[in-house]
Amino acid sequence: ASGGLSDEDIEKMVKEAEDNAEADKERRELIEAKNQAESLIHSTEKSMEDHSDKVDPTTIEAIELAISALKDDLETENAGKIKSGIQNVTDAARKMRTTLLLLMQVITLLQTQMMIFLTLILKI
Repeated sequence: ASGGLSDEDIEKMVKEAEDNAEADKERRELIEAKNQAESLIHSTEKSMEDHSDKVDPTTIEAIELAISALKDDLETENAGKIKSGIQNVTDAARKMRTTLLLLMQVITLLQTQMMIFLTLILKI
């Protein structure tokens, strides 16, 4: 070979590159999972801080437990565990989001009713 590399050397280099590509992919997956988890923790804690008085305490407790477990998962360096923890926090927070959405709908409905009522009163 003109480059001085044997077929065996070339195969070895290709194998090392393939092995490194897989490790790089796993590392990238871990970093993305960690970033997603940290973002979710931050936004969910902020929502709880802003709206915990509007949601039942058992829902808040379930979210807090899921966040605590996700924080533990972040220490494992295991992307699969972190992704599972992300799903658990998402599921736990869904009830809070649903409650807040319903509350906003009720408020909007009450505001509409109030406007109709005031319009009728002012016409009298």
